[in-house]
Amino acid sequence: MYGAGLGAMLDAMEASHNPWRITRRQASTERVKRRRQQALTAAPALWTLVVMMALTLSVLLGSDGSSIDLPRSVY
Repeated sequence: MYGAGLGAMLDAMEASHNPWRITRRQASTERVKRRRQQALTAAPALWTLVVMMALTLSVLLGSDGSSIDLPRSVY
């Protein structure tokens, strides 16, 4: 009885990660479908925006002004 319960529990837990009932082709098709749906979300665009803002801010805040030619007052 204990072994049957343990086997059923293991099968239930494993079914969500590595189902043995479906073929590799079906699993691959489902994986590609999930990846395509993930790529069509707004997440890649938001990450690109965050990276561009970080780069822009680091360039703007990192400059000490020495590369900018400012007019000097005449003595």
